[in-house]
This record gives sequence, structure tokens and C-alpha cells, in this order.
Amino acid sequence: YNSQWNLISNPVSTSMDSVRQLYPASVNSHAYEFIPDTGYKQTYRMTNGSGYWIKFDASGTSAITGMPLEADTINVKAGWNLIGSISVQVPVDAVKPINTNISSSFYGYENGYVGASTIGPGKGYWVKVSNDGNLILSPAAINKQRRR
Repeated sequence: YNSQWNLISNPVSTSMDSVRQLYPASVNSHAYEFIPDTGYKQTYRMTNGSGYWIKFDASGTSAITGMPLEADTINVKAGWNLIGSISVQVPVDAVKPINTNISSSFYGYENGYVGASTIGPGKGYWVKVSNDGNLILSPAAINKQRRR
């Protein structure tokens, strides 16, 4: 993570999903989650599939422990969504939409918004979808893409 604000997520399966346990160097014991149609909500837990804003005083790394999250189905709402990641990188063109269409690029945050070509473990991303549905992140989707 970088100094100041970061878009991050919980890329593992663990019952120890508090902000302090996953990212102990964070400035606060809470993060900010984006809820479509509502706005930002302060939270102390980081559920899989969601992306979060968290602030750090300095750049660093966090050793996140838990079982690898090898796939995830993320519920999305029409419009902009802040999504999380799984334990492995997934190219954005391998993200599978279900009952919706992806209508924007994926955007990460590195001291400013940047277009993303992959969904990286522990990162959070903005994406816009056409209507309520799901996005599937999975290494199986990567393998199917490579066989084409």
C-alpha cells in the first residue's frame, strides 16, 4: 500500500476480517465501503468481494493470512461499484458478468485513478455495470480465456 489513501480489499477467506487484523498499519480501525444508491459507509470488517478506502501514514506491506480465495461471485448494482479481489491476479477481460454488462474500464487507485488491466490480490477497483447482477472472478475464467 501507499502513503495516504488506498483502494484495497480482503483477498483471503478468514474469520479474522477486521480492518486492524488485515491491515494493522492503517490510520483508523475502520475503512470506507461504497454502497450504490447510498454512498460511503464506515465499516470495521472487510468482507470478500468489496473494495474499501483505507488511509496509511506511510507506504508498506501487510502480510494477510487466511485460506486462499480462489474464486468469488460479487454482487453488483447498476452504476458504479467498488469491488475487491481474490488471492490471484485476474485479467479484467476474464471477469465474467452474469445478468449484467460491464460498461466501463476497471479503475484502481495509485495516488490517482488508473485504468487496470488486471485485478490484483488485496486491491480494490471501481467498475460500472449496466444493471444489477454478478461479476465472477476465477482462475477457471483465465484458463478458459487462454484456451481460445
